[in-house]
Amino acid sequence: MTKPIELMFTIRRDVMRLPSGNWQVAVTPPALMRLPTQRVELTPMQLMGYYKWRHEGILIQEAIPDLTPNQREILMTGIGDDDFHRMFSGEEVHD
Repeated sequence: MTKPIELMFTIRRDVMRLPSGNWQVAVTPPALMRLPTQRVELTPMQLMGYYKWRHEGILIQEAIPDLTPNQREILMTGIGDDDFHRMFSGEEVHD
């Protein structure tokens, strides 16, 4: 069972199929960071790479090399370029 304190540090990922046949991965950064959920759309082939990264330990840049570095960072941490810049510029983040 997950303890409440662990939830503050947990990255949440939800995968859902889109009407287009592609897939969307919604990644919520740890609650402690108070950042919004980010979404990355993947093709079925990219989704296979996503699962290889998540479950087989393949490096994400090898599993889904056709994503941008920003998209891969979102999948790994839930933090996109905009949030990263806001975190270090002092701007507030709003959901």
